[in-house]
Amino acid sequence: MHQVVLGLGSNIGDTKLMLKRALLEIRVLEGVFDLKVSQFYRTQPVSPYEQGNYCNAACSFKTEKDPYT
Repeated sequence: MHQVVLGLGSNIGDTKLMLKRALLEIRVLEGVFDLKVSQFYRTQPVSPYEQGNYCNAACSFKTEKDPYT
C-alpha cells in the first residue's frame, strides 16, 4: 500500500467549487482508500502578474496503485 499526499490549488473561477470537484474525482477513483482532506485556505499569488487569490487544500490517501503508471 502506498501513501499519497497532494497539494491542491485554484485561482480561476469558483475556486472552492474547483477544489471540491477535484476531491470528488479523487474520492471515486478505483483503489483510493482512507481519503483525508485539510481545511480550505486562501493564499495570495506569488507572481509579477495580476491574478486572484488561491484557494488551497491538501489531501492524503492510500492506494495499491503503482505511482509510476
